[in-house]
Amino acid sequence: MSSPYRLLHIADPHFSECHFLDGTPFDIGHRHAQELEEVLMQHERLRTAFDAIILSGDFSFVCRKSGFEAAAVFVERISRFVRAGGLLVLPGNHDIDLSKQVALGGLSLPTSKAEAEGPFREFLAAIAKYVGAPNHYLSRIIRIQGDGKPGLVLAGLNSCRVERYDARGWGYIGTDQIYDLYSKLFHGTREAQAQEGDSVLAVTHHNLLPIWDVDLRVLFRPPEKRKFSFVMDAGGTLNFLSDLGISALLHGHTHVQSEKRVYGYGSGDRTEYRNLILGTGSLGIAKQRVALPHHFRIIEIDERSFLQYEDFTADLCSPNTLRTWRKSKMTRPLPLMARWEADQVRKVLEMHNAAAHTGRFDSENLESWSLLRVKALYPNLWPGVFSGLCKRVRKIRPLATDEAISSAVESILERSPTDDQLRNFSLEQIVILRTMESE
Repeated sequence: MSSPYRLLHIADPHFSECHFLDGTPFDIGHRHAQELEEVLMQHERLRTAFDAIILSGDFSFVCRKSGFEAAAVFVERISRFVRAGGLLVLPGNHDIDLSKQVALGGLSLPTSKAEAEGPFREFLAAIAKYVGAPNHYLSRIIRIQGDGKPGLVLAGLNSCRVERYDARGWGYIGTDQIYDLYSKLFHGTREAQAQEGDSVLAVTHHNLLPIWDVDLRVLFRPPEKRKFSFVMDAGGTLNFLSDLGISALLHGHTHVQSEKRVYGYGSGDRTEYRNLILGTGSLGIAKQRVALPHHFRIIEIDERSFLQYEDFTADLCSPNTLRTWRKSKMTRPLPLMARWEADQVRKVLEMHNAAAHTGRFDSENLESWSLLRVKALYPNLWPGVFSGLCKRVRKIRPLATDEAISSAVESILERSPTDDQLRNFSLEQIVILRTMESE
């Protein structure tokens, strides 16, 4: 038997609120990486480079800059533990900038993609040497091919697309993102294109399965203060991924190490496949409501596509002290039942093509309403934003004047659109309706 693929999964370090609190961001990132290296070097089998290192989000805490600065140091240090191109980095909900709340009627306006993801994209730019340039979705693909072995594909999906002031902890992946990522696996470059018989592992920040109860007392809080933790499209995502041939799903977010097996997702014979879902705990968050141990995980996948893992845990102890890490025994081999089948993937992508376009349309509609935040928070930027809005409106209604469009915007701020209008129309479309009403 040839050596298995080896993966290191690290989740939720929260470097701006972590175990090593003292010192500069450089000191904090360096100490975490140094401790990790010392733990790995105690085990001869783990002294060689990993095929991939998975960092599944929450590098910061409430999006503090110091967390990203420490994370950049950490990434640079641990990059020598992995083969070139083997780092998979995804955002967590704490890596998204909630910014200030701006209300429209009784609703909170969505934060723009650029504003919400800006700090995380700056972090990715700082570590571009190791992870390359991010795409529109902040998704990422890594494919590993060993001599004489089936390939292994890691498909990283951004589950933090709707994180905002009044939807903290809400996860959302979107049919459009899954379709985009798997289309690249189907049609992509030789390095990224999946091959027949590959095992495909998906990675998200959020857990797709319910894990925490929500206390009924939460209902007494104002809507903007009701914090939940769930994935809005969990069922649809599991169905889509199951049909595409996912072998396992890795996640963080809950700070709980876990192993779950679920089946019944997907269609046809795919419902018989048991999907393996593995949760990795927090590498080092300092404050938790429940005293969960710190954790990271080593995963191995052999040429028969059997998966095993071992857990490294450390009990909570005084901040800034070296932790005592315990290594569990390697688990029993778990068969990865699904495989990449090109014909099946093609059929599934065709089946979801319309839904993917709808998902992209809905996402763009939601994004359009974030323009009104600029008017409220950044008035000096509004003239440029307003000019772009006028151009888009006039593509549909050429005779609309700047004065009419400005008046329509003011009327929207004074008289909020109905819930149905907000769900089904973009800002540009409502502006057009208001200009028509005023004639």
